[in-house]
Amino acid sequence: GIGAAIAQRFAREGAQVFVCDLKEAEDAALAEALRADGGRARFLRLDVTDEAAWVRALAAVVAGAGALDVLVNNAGVNVRKPIEEMQVDELDLMLAVNVRGPFLGIKHALPILRRGGGGSIICMGSVCSLIGHRFTPEAYTTVKGALAQLTRSVAVRYAKDNIRANILCPSTVET
Repeated sequence: GIGAAIAQRFAREGAQVFVCDLKEAEDAALAEALRADGGRARFLRLDVTDEAAWVRALAAVVAGAGALDVLVNNAGVNVRKPIEEMQVDELDLMLAVNVRGPFLGIKHALPILRRGGGGSIICMGSVCSLIGHRFTPEAYTTVKGALAQLTRSVAVRYAKDNIRANILCPSTVET
């Protein structure tokens, strides 16, 4: 959905795109479709919750593209249960993917972006990053709120290094 649209737009604008996820068949097909449309794209398998996987993926990006200019943290999960029904392991999964994943990506991208003279970090939040939402589970608003605060903190601290950090907060989408 959103990730594919982001990848398509970046490829159309001339960026070399690395599609990183666990859904190998689906995302390898996306990379192939981007190449078929004249874009430069490659699939990299990435478990965003795994720090060593981030190190490997970012090393592959630098080896393949020579630099990193933009990091888009788009992976996210939502277990749609109210707080009274939410299991701790379900909350842990949401924290791991929606907060730990971006944290690790940012942690390991910052030195690369700094060496390159700056860049951009884009985190995909949600309208629920900003407000409590009557129809959205409390755990989701919690993790998306944490992502918003992480993004704001990185923006303030690393602006001096010509690194921008922004969070986009869409509402519900079809996908």
